Amino acid sequence: MKRVLFAFMALLILVAGCSKETNGKKEEEVNQSEENTEVKDGEKEQVEEKHVEEAIVFKKSSPIKMDKSLPLETLDAFKVQTRENENEASYHLDLTLKEDDVFDVVATINVKNLSQDVWDDMIFHFIPNAFTEENKPEYLESKADVSIREILIDDNSVDYRLQHDNLQILLEHPLHQNEEQEVKISYSFTVPTDGIRLSKMGKNFYLAQWYPMLSPYHSGWDKMDYGAGESYHSDFSNFTVDYHLPEDFIIASSADNDPIQKSREGKLAGENIKEFYMTFMKDMNVSKREVDGTEIRVFSYPEDDSHREKHLELAAETLLFFNENFGQYPHKQLDIIMDEGGMEYPGIVTVSKGGPNAHTVIHEIAHQWFYGMVSNHPYYTPWIDEALTNYATYLFFMKGQNQGPGTAFTRANDLLQMGKSHGPMKPSNLHTVDYTGQPMSYVVSVYENSSLELWELSGENADVGLDYLRKYFNLYAYKEVDANEWLRYTRAFFQIEDVSQLSDWISFEE
Repeated sequence: MKRVLFAFMALLILVAGCSKETNGKKEEEVNQSEENTEVKDGEKEQVEEKHVEEAIVFKKSSPIKMDKSLPLETLDAFKVQTRENENEASYHLDLTLKEDDVFDVVATINVKNLSQDVWDDMIFHFIPNAFTEENKPEYLESKADVSIREILIDDNSVDYRLQHDNLQILLEHPLHQNEEQEVKISYSFTVPTDGIRLSKMGKNFYLAQWYPMLSPYHSGWDKMDYGAGESYHSDFSNFTVDYHLPEDFIIASSADNDPIQKSREGKLAGENIKEFYMTFMKDMNVSKREVDGTEIRVFSYPEDDSHREKHLELAAETLLFFNENFGQYPHKQLDIIMDEGGMEYPGIVTVSKGGPNAHTVIHEIAHQWFYGMVSNHPYYTPWIDEALTNYATYLFFMKGQNQGPGTAFTRANDLLQMGKSHGPMKPSNLHTVDYTGQPMSYVVSVYENSSLELWELSGENADVGLDYLRKYFNLYAYKEVDANEWLRYTRAFFQIEDVSQLSDWISFEE
């Protein structure tokens, strides 16, 4: 996504409740000494030599477009036609937080080329660099500091290029099909105060996309510039994380083995997940409950004790409902952090302080199915997971809380009318960048109008809607759904012969 979209994040939060709140307090610059960054004089020369200052050029993949000319299929004969990712990665991340709030990381990533192409480079998302003084959004007052010390492949130092959040590693020896290499990236970073998901808020550290994330590969690297929203894309991977902290923190993460008590060091692990999120917290209270084999933990500041208990009750109802109607939640823990705004990660979600945040809590938990287990490209097809997740939220209100459709869809209808007052509606299936400068259109088209259209396709029958989501999940769990595959399935389920029936909200223009 283009960087300009950052400037509209705050409005997205106000009207959607599904994006990150930002306050923007001025952060004092972190004076990183040579000792802090552990870069010696000789290593500085090496970094300057290895960091190539040329423009990054790499082979890019192309998105799959909708094909409205395909024949209508039936679900009985329906066969999934998803494309497999053509690489894989496993991560061992060693993270140390120092007294001066500098994180020092050694990321060891085993990368395998599963494509028929011969690689002469590797492409990673390196999102901390999107928040440096040079790259951060203008409205964010605080910044990150980033320093890559060295990149090794099979213990040999290699050249690399770093621009915005694009990290290109130049291979000295080509990587052929089914060959594997170990990449070791040593770096340090700070996080912006009151930032965007990668952030320090009060005494708490929130680490989203804090490590080099291998870009998926589909006959080219599936990498776009990072921007507002979830414009990064990653595949399912295995993670181990060793952490070392200067004092005790409350730990919550995408792992299933977070420590029960406060901790200053330990090892975490996550299997077959799209990313690894973690947070180190102070002065937070926790409420817990075991539901259907999963421990739900809700963390909040003391002033939110009453809201925390209500969120725990709602999370328990939501988890049971989605387990029964879609499929089993895959993790042993589900953490909800009442700070830092609404966002989903594997095994953990964040919502705002205070309450009531019912829609956000349900919506973010629903993402554990539609994003966490059924993947899609958030840059090219943001409506796929957001529309289905939002629709699941409204179906929960109707079937899980016995609300009538008029009450359940109050939010969607109100926002739809607000959106129309701002001008013509855009289609729901555009790329994220196509909503640049039009945050209201993004929220209403991608989240709300798409939910209402799915409700209409379901014949305004909640049981049909749940069946649509259930069959979708069962067909595509741990696969990636592109625009054309979503169209094939949706047409088959609802028996849509003429795709012009979808033209009120879906564009088929090239």
